[in-house]
Amino acid sequence: MSKKKNANPKLKRKSGDAPKKKSRSNHSLNPERKVSGKTSGNGPTMRSKSTINRLRMYKNFKPVRDSKGKILKSAPFQGKLKSGTVARVEPHRKWFGNTRVVGQEQLQRFQEEMGKVLHNPFQVVMRQTRAPISLLQEKAKQQRVHVLDTESFEHTFGRKAQRKRAILKATDLEELCEEVVQKSSDYVEDNDRSLMSNQQRALEERTENPTPLFRAGQSARVWSELYKVIDSSDVVIEVLDARDPKQFLLIE
Repeated sequence: MSKKKNANPKLKRKSGDAPKKKSRSNHSLNPERKVSGKTSGNGPTMRSKSTINRLRMYKNFKPVRDSKGKILKSAPFQGKLKSGTVARVEPHRKWFGNTRVVGQEQLQRFQEEMGKVLHNPFQVVMRQTRAPISLLQEKAKQQRVHVLDTESFEHTFGRKAQRKRAILKATDLEELCEEVVQKSSDYVEDNDRSLMSNQQRALEERTENPTPLFRAGQSARVWSELYKVIDSSDVVIEVLDARDPKQFLLIE
């Protein structure tokens, strides 16, 4: 007798593959559910298979687990690599070059042009730059102290004085002389750091690096400006040289 051939060759299953279990749930997001019959007229109809697949694509953000909680299929972009897999960076020049680098001349030119636009009432800045502009705003060299605006002479001295006593270190010349004599008597020459020798000053100083470059960057303002420049698409790589050449060895 001749064997009966399979009518559909696509349905052939490879040897060793487990048959895919068909879901029997009647959930609205199950594309393989049984369709008893669509309602006629203007009433609601059941979702088609393409609509269900599209909705599942929108909702596909969780891993598929079994009844024991074991992950059968990981969520998108959350799959774990196998043990021993090494992640490597593509050997391309673009990953190791500077991004968004600007020179001092370009910064000065941009600062001048930006100042002209801001002071001109007939011009409007429509598109702002991603550069940290707050770092370019220089403060005035000689800032005026607004003491008279807050405490004028009329409200500090005279009949309209709103305070019982002004903030003065000395009310008369005798009190000022007494304060000078007291400070001169309390002065100890041994504690004056300006008269200390370089050797004594070096012993009292801390052992940290005195370079101002290493002291900078501790404020939250600097870090916030750094985060503005570096976005999520940038790749920041710190390369550490683990070699130990003889020229750089400190033998003590």
